[in-house]
Amino acid sequence: MPDNRKPNSGKGKKNKRKEKSQSTDRPTENKSKEDESLSHNKCPPTGSVTSTCRPPDSTASTCVPFWKDRKIWIQIAIVGVQLAICVYTGISSKTDITKLTGSHLQSDKALESPRAGCNSVAMEKLYLNDDTKIASEKDVIDLLNKDWEERKEILAEDLNRKVTENLSEIVKSLMETQNKSVDESLGKLQNQIDGTKKEMKTLENDMIKDKNDIKTDIENIFRSVESLKNVQTQFEENINEIEKDWTRDVEMVQSVMKTQNKSVDESLGKLQNQIDGMKKEMKTLENDMIKDKNDIKTDIENIFRSVESLKNVQTQFEENINEIEKGWIRHLEMVQSVMKTQNKSVDESLGKLQNQIDGMKKEMKTLEKDMIKDKNDIKTDIENIFKSIESLKNVQTQFEENINEIEKDWTRDVEMVQSVMKTQNKSVDESLGKLQNQIDESKEHMENNMTEIMEKVKEVIIQMKILGSGVNKTNERVEGMDGQLNVFYKELKDNSIYIVGCVFAIVICIVFGGHALLASRSNPKYKTTGPAHGTGVYQSSPNSAIIEKLKLKRLQKGISVIYFDSSSKDFYHKVLMEDPALKYLEKDVSEDFCLIQSFNDLKDVEPHKFVFIFLECNDRNIILENENQEIGDLRNQITKVFISIGCDVFVVYCKDKGSKDLPPNSLYNTRLKSIEKHPVLSTLSKKKRVMSINDSFHSNQVEHLKENVK
Repeated sequence: MPDNRKPNSGKGKKNKRKEKSQSTDRPTENKSKEDESLSHNKCPPTGSVTSTCRPPDSTASTCVPFWKDRKIWIQIAIVGVQLAICVYTGISSKTDITKLTGSHLQSDKALESPRAGCNSVAMEKLYLNDDTKIASEKDVIDLLNKDWEERKEILAEDLNRKVTENLSEIVKSLMETQNKSVDESLGKLQNQIDGTKKEMKTLENDMIKDKNDIKTDIENIFRSVESLKNVQTQFEENINEIEKDWTRDVEMVQSVMKTQNKSVDESLGKLQNQIDGMKKEMKTLENDMIKDKNDIKTDIENIFRSVESLKNVQTQFEENINEIEKGWIRHLEMVQSVMKTQNKSVDESLGKLQNQIDGMKKEMKTLEKDMIKDKNDIKTDIENIFKSIESLKNVQTQFEENINEIEKDWTRDVEMVQSVMKTQNKSVDESLGKLQNQIDESKEHMENNMTEIMEKVKEVIIQMKILGSGVNKTNERVEGMDGQLNVFYKELKDNSIYIVGCVFAIVICIVFGGHALLASRSNPKYKTTGPAHGTGVYQSSPNSAIIEKLKLKRLQKGISVIYFDSSSKDFYHKVLMEDPALKYLEKDVSEDFCLIQSFNDLKDVEPHKFVFIFLECNDRNIILENENQEIGDLRNQITKVFISIGCDVFVVYCKDKGSKDLPPNSLYNTRLKSIEKHPVLSTLSKKKRVMSINDSFHSNQVEHLKENVK
């Protein structure tokens, strides 16, 4: 019976395990195919270096936000697929390990059951007669050896299958990571190319600016030449002026030439210094490249060393497995020899063997995990090395291109300057020759004109004689006009009294009319008229004495809070004192808040360096009254008083619903147009001393108070 059952059970187990391995292989193959199709659909093949993963609609010139860029979402999708694959492989490996452990336990039980049956049959046959054929010990040992060989074959097949599956998954993950690193490197190369294009554009703009500057200089030179031509026309009028202007123009041209030569020399020196600096930078970059290459070499050597150490670990692992197999065979032989004498010792040794096998399995798992970690670290190090090498190569090529462009631009500028200098020298020589010829011609022309002028002078003398006779006639007429003026002045003296009286009456009417208009205006009982125009002193009023007393008091350190509504004191205290960000103000705020309901309440106020004036919200959004529109201006005048004393005044408009959400960098609601129209509020808002709140200060208002209230 045991001989017939064992091979069938082994074949059944083999078939079941093959079906399980095929079922586990199918989802991994399907997933790998899906990933390959996704990668083919998303990006072109990475065979060429210049091929980059770009969306069809994207261009290099348009700037797209990162959340709309397809490259980022493609990379995120690839990373997510890889993470899903990793999770799936981890779960599948765990399930496979559990299945293997279960199959091993079942095989152990199957081996133990035939052993017990063989032992019982052998014992029964020993008690039979001597004539019957008794099974020998060799038959039992042969059966055990056959079962052990079948089990070894099954275990070897399972190990080979799992190793091949793990290797295929590792190779796939390696290929995916390599493709990902290639795509990332190509993306970085594209970004670097875009950066170089931008730098080239900036360099072109700078060149255009330099060319425009040179054009303006040339235009200025031509303008100076035109001014010289205009000077030539002036030489024709007077010889002395021509000579003076000519010497001045020559000096101006020489100074311009000197300054131009200096500027050209300075520009050439600057260009030479820039080239020297670029050469130094290139040397430093070469040194850095050499250092990086040495570092890369050392990293690669370390990587190869780690690979060799991993190989040694693998060989040791294989040796340990072989030793375990040998030891297990030895233990089996020991069990066979001891089976006749002690069943208890057999059970104990089997238990110890099981524990050792479990320990070795745990060690195998830890070694596999360490191998996976080391492989991942090696992959990342190699990817970083290749990335750094590519970036360094790109930097080197960019620097070489920039140096070549700078040298070309420098040679162009030098040629342009030389050509401009040559043309300027030629034009100056030509203009000087023309000036000399014109001077000679003007001398001849002036000599001819002198004779004509002498003749004209004679004619002028004759005309002067004629004019002298006319002047005598005009003198006689003027004497007649003097007589008429004397008569007019006499009439004015006679009527001067009447004229003065009329003017005096008009002035009196204007004074009385203005006084009546001022008196007719409706003013409150205790209104302060404010400072007089052109002076900082308040006009005479019943409140001027209170203001003078406040001025005599010294400004104390700290903060005083002014409010006009007695029912809102708790609200103001909560806003200013219960905010955790403004707790540092507790020491500076005075013990009593100052309630102002009339101007006489200022007598009891002790002025402090900082004054907070809290105002309630109203329907018309009137923060401070306008003197010419509203009746009564207590709040406006009190703010003026504290400003005139020298206090740092903060006006806070409270319970404004529009101040719940303030715009950035704004201390008050921009819909409050009265702040800009009111003269006092506009001056305070320019100093950033006007704020509007709903029920608490905003974060930017708190920071503003921390900076200014210290």
